[in-house]
Amino acid sequence: MSAVVIPWALTNGSLETPIVKSRITEQCLKAERYNMIEDFWADLLQADAILQQCRNRLNDTCNSQYYFREPKVASRFIDACPFLGDGVCMNNTMTLELTHEDIGAYDAGVNSPILTKMNHRIRCAPLRLHNFYLFRTNLTSNITPDGDHPPIITLPDGRRIAILGAYITVKPKEQTSGGYGMDLRTLNGPNEMSKENSGRLLAERSTLSDITVLPRLLTDFDTRELLPELRLPDALPFLVVYRAGARAFPWPVDDPFFSAHNMKKGSNQTRYADHEATALGCAEQFQFCRREQQHCTPWGRGSSMIYRLLNISATSSTPNDDEKSEAITLFRMLPAAFSVYDYLTWHIGMPAATSGAYTLISTYLGSPNTWALQVETWFTKAILNAILHMRLGVEAPLDSDSGRYPREWKKKSALCGRILFRHSAYMNIDWLGALCTISSLLITCVGSYFLDSLWKTPERVALGIKRLMLRLRPFRSLRSSKSGVGGLVTGGNDINMYDIGAEVADDPVNPEHEDIDAVIPGFVRASTF
Repeated sequence: MSAVVIPWALTNGSLETPIVKSRITEQCLKAERYNMIEDFWADLLQADAILQQCRNRLNDTCNSQYYFREPKVASRFIDACPFLGDGVCMNNTMTLELTHEDIGAYDAGVNSPILTKMNHRIRCAPLRLHNFYLFRTNLTSNITPDGDHPPIITLPDGRRIAILGAYITVKPKEQTSGGYGMDLRTLNGPNEMSKENSGRLLAERSTLSDITVLPRLLTDFDTRELLPELRLPDALPFLVVYRAGARAFPWPVDDPFFSAHNMKKGSNQTRYADHEATALGCAEQFQFCRREQQHCTPWGRGSSMIYRLLNISATSSTPNDDEKSEAITLFRMLPAAFSVYDYLTWHIGMPAATSGAYTLISTYLGSPNTWALQVETWFTKAILNAILHMRLGVEAPLDSDSGRYPREWKKKSALCGRILFRHSAYMNIDWLGALCTISSLLITCVGSYFLDSLWKTPERVALGIKRLMLRLRPFRSLRSSKSGVGGLVTGGNDINMYDIGAEVADDPVNPEHEDIDAVIPGFVRASTF
């Protein structure tokens, strides 16, 4: 029993694999993030592989072993569209809001004493793509139509133009080369520009499925450059465009993101996607707090609000004190590590099957909110990816600006000597648990000693009283004796043969002494003077 209770108490009730801390090395102080890019790319697929072990079930425990503390994630549906423009979100759909609260250094796998915490929130909803189309056109005089291809439209001035192609863009101008748009293979009909069934057309061409994030991962971009419908001053807006390609589903899918009702020729069950492309629109925000949520910044984009919390300039290269320098070192990178946008853009071009779309659809075909389960899967993978990403800090400082700071400060604040990970060869001793264990053992030992003494005390008291009464009894007998002065009392035979406490038989000669249980050897009874 003690073999189980003592380790349980020493670890404060935790029977998980112990958590240990990495050591600082000269290699990690000299390394820079770009030197570890190959390892970084190799680690990108770890979160996907781990979640695939669970078959992308979010309530499974196969990914819990990587958490240092169970994430506080809350989800709800709200009526408001995450974007301000009219008609951006689909009608009759709600917005999913996911919030991850109280993200500290320990949750990310870093040993740090600071009290700063981070909250992460994302809101997503299915979008109407007609706001984001950009069509490539040409005058009909230069085009020879082939039936309904390409579609011909008449402009208000009477000119007729042919629709040759379509883009999805998040900028007012055509910006496909800069990562703000993507080229479609069709006009994504049926829509106001084309009656073609783009979903069935691409399925018959056996095209591949993929997911694209717009805008793509850039060094920096100003949200004021985006379409007015997407401009948010306090959040990072982005689109997730899904193209099903030749993917077929065994039943009709009513979900707005994975919608599939086109019946395959020669089959009365298999369905293809309704359109070449569908999209979700998301807005991602971060918030920073100190002292258990008592003082928090407004919601903002990325790490922009951490400097407001610390009340220092974002351009400052020398932190004012240890807490500020620690907060900047850690929380300047944590938003990017936990970001769903960053996670998806690093996985650009990956088939949706890798992100768990097919598993989700196969499991929840009857649900109209399969898209919401897909967003939750991305959110979970981003959390797991952040923890795995921090492990690169064992060999690199994880700070692209670390060269700006002096070596003394870098050695003090470097993360490479403070990365946490689980290792079964060690044992974490909790000080409170250790104190309770030692106290319990001490109380048990001391209590056992006193309990033994207390148990024997009544017996010893009774024996003492008995001996005292034996010493007093002869004097009482002398006072009641009828012998004359100077006479000897001979009321008993061989009186010297008895020991203290020994029993004697009733005295037939002197019945008055019947109640005497013991006598003292060598004591001569005499008459009272």
